[in-house]
Amino acid sequence: LRFPDAPLDERGTARRVGALCARAYVPLAPELEARLSDWFAVEHADGQALRGREVVRVGGLVLKRFPAPSVFGWVRAPRATRSAARHFWCLPVASPRPLVALWRDFRGASLLVREYVEGALLAELAGRDAPADAALSEFLASLARHDVLHGDLHPRNLLWDGARWWL
Repeated sequence: LRFPDAPLDERGTARRVGALCARAYVPLAPELEARLSDWFAVEHADGQALRGREVVRVGGLVLKRFPAPSVFGWVRAPRATRSAARHFWCLPVASPRPLVALWRDFRGASLLVREYVEGALLAELAGRDAPADAALSEFLASLARHDVLHGDLHPRNLLWDGARWWL
């Protein structure tokens, strides 16, 4: 599976996927849409675990599961949709594009499916890649220039693809 070549819809299209609510940011291929309910239903999808069981790579896609919110989180949109919206808020800073966000209700878990970007985390590179080290300060300065505030910025949230940094 790979991320489709299509323009992104910043607001996303509200739709139903079986019993789930969804917000699709690109048109969904029928074969992909058929797998979404299964991915949501199981604790983790079959694929390469990237970070524990909550982040899994399936082909050219990454599935990120968000746990159910606390009582105070019930009044906000599901975390998957808020995470997808952050991609658009931080443009033109590079970040993986969202495909679709899924949830059953505001009180439960949610799932974000987005593109996979091949690369190495800052935590893995630290001081071992001169081009990455040289580009890091400019990347961090671009975050400030574009007023991007990342609430959890740490070495496992920055990815080097060999040419540029990704948030």
